[in-house]
Amino acid sequence: MLTRQDNELLTRVGRGTPMGEFLRRYWVPILMPEELPAPDCAPIRVRVFGEDLVAFRDSAGRPGLVVEACPHRGASLFFGRNEEQGLRCVYHGWKFDTSGACVDMPNEPAESNFKHKIRVTAYPCIEQGNLVWAYLGLPEHQPPLPELENNLLPDDHTFVYKRVLDCNWMQALEGGIDSSHFSFLHRKFVIDDFLGARSTTESLALVASDTHPRFQVVDTDYGVLIGAQRRATEQQEYWRVNIFLTPFYTMAPDSGEDPISRWSAWVPMDDHTTMRYVVEWHPVRPLRDGDLASLKNPERMYLPAEDYLPATSAPGGAFRSRPNLANDFLLDREVQRTQTFSGIKGIGTQDQAVTESMGPIYDRTREHLGTADLGTIGARRWLLNATKALRDQGTEPPGAFQPEVFRVRSAGVLLPSGADWIEGLREYITAVPGVNHPSV
Repeated sequence: MLTRQDNELLTRVGRGTPMGEFLRRYWVPILMPEELPAPDCAPIRVRVFGEDLVAFRDSAGRPGLVVEACPHRGASLFFGRNEEQGLRCVYHGWKFDTSGACVDMPNEPAESNFKHKIRVTAYPCIEQGNLVWAYLGLPEHQPPLPELENNLLPDDHTFVYKRVLDCNWMQALEGGIDSSHFSFLHRKFVIDDFLGARSTTESLALVASDTHPRFQVVDTDYGVLIGAQRRATEQQEYWRVNIFLTPFYTMAPDSGEDPISRWSAWVPMDDHTTMRYVVEWHPVRPLRDGDLASLKNPERMYLPAEDYLPATSAPGGAFRSRPNLANDFLLDREVQRTQTFSGIKGIGTQDQAVTESMGPIYDRTREHLGTADLGTIGARRWLLNATKALRDQGTEPPGAFQPEVFRVRSAGVLLPSGADWIEGLREYITAVPGVNHPSV
């Protein structure tokens, strides 16, 4: 368990908090490009790290991100007119470009130079890897974009989707590195009918047959490598590797001869709300129709359009799920008794149900952790140490200026019993251009 002080440090993300300042030293995904479908399209509300923001695409197609409150009298720029290379406040007509500069102030005399003294807080944006990224930290600390493998590939290699979670980012992220829960929460009673992942029957049988994996955890330049060891045969062990990458990414393995890789980003909208991005990509070739059909299987993380609530203009308002805490995530007790361990449809919704059921921020002083929680313990320790080092010594956040350390993949591999799992997995978890290793 954690102390109350460390739990507060991990979970609070507002500006001025230690974790909030740590997270702001990295680029953060804020949108999918299709949310700003065309130049001069309608602006949308965004909430990240407790800040209320407005995103827009200017006449040249460049994405912009500005604080929602107009610096004149605080009116919301969400209501603004997106026109002629800028966002114009409808209250008095002040207009701002993507850099935050005031480019027009029509309610002031023509000879006035007041507009040159006014700016709205704006954050730089980059479109890459089928995402719009923003940097919310101080300009002098701005790092390069992380070289997550999908950021180095053409867009047609990548598929992205997202959903809002009504809980703190850390308890949601912890599910993404917890290999033990896969044997329970996501289990179907008939292995051959398990559609929850693009997984082979072999890997599912191994996970189902050995429900108490032995864990080893190794710190890295980018975060934490978490190995879950299961017995396969007298001569082999099955190693399933989850990865935590700073500051809010997790990776879990796919399987098969031609696997598709995946990461999730657990982006704090505020202390009590998280946006989960799921990015899936093929390292070697464009995604095919068959790949996309499999990725869009509602038994997986993907949520089909009919399972989202009607869209609103609130931040994340188009990405709230119809199965939610108010309707018990459409839990079916008969299905739970006869077909699946949880009775809830879809891996992503199962994850959402258990993490939201903990409350907005779980009190980790009440936990009782076991050996199966070593991955969670390791990621917490890594984040706490890195955040305190920035706060207390001004130590540069790990990986921020080493974009190449993010070139990794997750994997599941059969190794000889007693083999060095780090060495045995090294080639599988290193993202090498043009190579896609099979995964069990």
